[in-house]
Amino acid sequence: MGNKRCLPYILVFALSLILLSGCSLSYENKSPQLTEGELKNKVSPRLRAGDMPEWARNPDGSGNVSVVFHKDLSFSNAQDLVRKYNGIPVLLIEDITVNDSTWFNSLVVIMFSKDILNLAKAGEVVYIEEVPPRPQIYK
Repeated sequence: MGNKRCLPYILVFALSLILLSGCSLSYENKSPQLTEGELKNKVSPRLRAGDMPEWARNPDGSGNVSVVFHKDLSFSNAQDLVRKYNGIPVLLIEDITVNDSTWFNSLVVIMFSKDILNLAKAGEVVYIEEVPPRPQIYK
């Protein structure tokens, strides 16, 4: 239940990054080769540095990351793309809507740090970031 309360904050943050970076919201005709600057806009600073935070790290060394896709990519294709880069989709976040407009779809994915930058190079991917830490419950 606590994770659902954090979801809007995560999505607003991701959408803000997308809008501020000037990313397109459609994946059609995207070039698979990205410059370092373009890649910088698609992956969180921690993950780009190869630093999977402790709260997102699994015992086998993999990590839990949120992958945001362009809105016109089907979930089936998004899952196939994640699997192509050795990821395991674990949670679908469908049709994220802001002001009555669908902006993007997202998956929470388990994958190793070495595969994250390769996935980010795919034109279908908008942004990849580590999942947030569990919320603190104060009594």
